Amino acid sequence: MQSQQQASKEVFMPLVVTKSGTNIRRWLDGVIEQEKKHLKDDYRSAVVPRTPIDTGRARRGWQTRTNRIENQVPYIAKLEGGYSRQAPNGFVRQAMTTTIEKSDRRKY
Repeated sequence: MQSQQQASKEVFMPLVVTKSGTNIRRWLDGVIEQEKKHLKDDYRSAVVPRTPIDTGRARRGWQTRTNRIENQVPYIAKLEGGYSRQAPNGFVRQAMTTTIEKSDRRKY
């Protein structure tokens, strides 16, 4: 019982680790920002060409916002559901899978 009380009173101290004069936290923050940019760019380059095209409206509908990529075309969900013969199995999930696989191969 006493050990449980001691465990609940543990105090965590902030830790700054440096390597060759580099603050690891600052380095990690940089890596995270770099990866977010890569993910956004990779996803956009994967999803746009996979988007079925008839008039081009759905393909042109992809917009990059601050931390998101979105498509506000009213029928985009229908296309993802396989409505088009050009992408009977959808295209958004496939683009996401491609993006994740590319990210897994990246090294920092």
